Amino acid sequence: MAKTENLLAATEFLTNYIGNEEVQTELYEVGNRPPANKAAFEAAKSDEIIAAFGEVGANGVPMPNIPEMAAVWEFWGVAEAEIITGKADPAKRWEQMTEDIEKAISK
Repeated sequence: MAKTENLLAATEFLTNYIGNEEVQTELYEVGNRPPANKAAFEAAKSDEIIAAFGEVGANGVPMPNIPEMAAVWEFWGVAEAEIITGKADPAKRWEQMTEDIEKAISK
């Protein structure tokens, strides 16, 4: 919402439309994504996968909104692709990714 030309309209849309229980339930049913709305989540958590997202999220920490995160995602994405496609040993590639991120952030 930081780049919207109409903050009031964007806030209204997210808060009173996208965030309501009915829309969140529909989004869950269409995309099988855990609802952010608490009432919609309670109804959807009979699905064990959705319930597991809730358990993990209960102890979650928000991602920092800082420029350094760009370095994290850049190295993470490349490492993830190499691991998934079998181009790299997962343990070694993860260690290299960690070192690359630490170097990039410390600059």
